[in-house]
Amino acid sequence: MIDTVLFDLDGTLADTAADLGAVLNRLRGEAGLAPLPAETIRPHVSKGVRGLLSVGFALVPGDGRYAGLHQRFLDFYGESPCVATRLFEGMAELLERLEAGRLRWGIVTNKTSRYTLPLMEALGLARRAVCIVSGDSSPRPKPAPDPLLLASTIAGANPAQCLYVGDDLRDMEAVRSCRVAWIAHARMAASMELRRDPVVYLQVVAHHTESGGDLASTWVAKQSSACRGPVTSQIHLENHKRQRRAFRSRRLNPASAAPDGSRAGSGNRQQRH
Repeated sequence: MIDTVLFDLDGTLADTAADLGAVLNRLRGEAGLAPLPAETIRPHVSKGVRGLLSVGFALVPGDGRYAGLHQRFLDFYGESPCVATRLFEGMAELLERLEAGRLRWGIVTNKTSRYTLPLMEALGLARRAVCIVSGDSSPRPKPAPDPLLLASTIAGANPAQCLYVGDDLRDMEAVRSCRVAWIAHARMAASMELRRDPVVYLQVVAHHTESGGDLASTWVAKQSSACRGPVTSQIHLENHKRQRRAFRSRRLNPASAAPDGSRAGSGNRQQRH
């Protein structure tokens, strides 16, 4: 039975896009470039500074200007890491339900502790989480399994009874090397087919849907009172639009889903920040 839920931070538990976007646009302003709109920046937040510098300056690690801009980004972000950052809608209620159901929860992020700890303090969560594992807490950050294994140790949990909620490909890669179950944040998209679990599906679509908070609470209630075994499927949905359509279809016509809750789907990194 799942007894510990671990969350990625940026783009999963907390909406940090506004603060990170402000730093990126500050750098662009220094370079004489126009600011990017929020909708352009948001999809790259979970990739950290690497992803943001890619969308903002078309730079990748190893490019001549990358190291300097990377450091300036971190310096600027350190000045104000939690001005507009908020928990995603429904997440505060989800954490309360976890605690009410005596399920432990914690954070596993590649953001370094210099930024993670002040952010968690500002959000009022630092003393509630059973563990806060940052990108510099273990020898190797995600996609290595080290941070998840460290988190389970700090939490006093069996990795097989932990659930990790993330929204980036490296989150999925991290759980492949350990026995932690996982689900994807609703906005995650990647090029592969994965099995679908009908119970976990509710939690996957819980983010950024009209009744997300209720769905999340329903899932937590099921886990804390009715689930008799760990979630073993690695869950991933192709894209957010398809998730929303499938969710609405199920809500209106539950019989339309396959008996095992599955649907056909196809398609076809390691850095701290």
